[in-house]
Amino acid sequence: MQEVELKFLDINKEEIEQKLHAIGAKKVRAAQTRSTYLGREKNYSYTEGDPVLRIREYDALVSVTHKSRSKIGTVRVAEETEIQVHSTYEETITLFIALGYHIIKEFYKYRTHYEKQDVSYEIDEQEGIPTLLEIETRSEEEMRTACAELGLRMEEGTAEHLGILYPRIFR
Repeated sequence: MQEVELKFLDINKEEIEQKLHAIGAKKVRAAQTRSTYLGREKNYSYTEGDPVLRIREYDALVSVTHKSRSKIGTVRVAEETEIQVHSTYEETITLFIALGYHIIKEFYKYRTHYEKQDVSYEIDEQEGIPTLLEIETRSEEEMRTACAELGLRMEEGTAEHLGILYPRIFR
């Protein structure tokens, strides 16, 4: 499925949550998440737009996600395939390591997930990093509408992958 995404950095969580409630977005979950990014090369260095393979765990659910090479403009556009697996997080990682993948990065964050129709709003909190809002839609037009409903301008967001963005901002 095509995913269009945009991030807004250093947000006021309480203010954004009030706006989400006001537009009728529903809180789906709030949970600690653990994510591991995997690559084929041992010393892989992510380049903006590269395909991504991620294993994520939250609420005892484990998912494997592949994002195709991204097109970066005002928004990030990528084909995303995600499946739920019935194994543990550790067993899933062990399988991919046996298939020749290497762990690139593992991290934890607290994610609050809201939805309104086909739009997802995710507020991420991670130690040492300002709170951010990620909006995911199926088209750039839906993104424009989702941002406007929250009083955000698309130009104030970033389409950059966090693996590129964080090292540049938090040196």
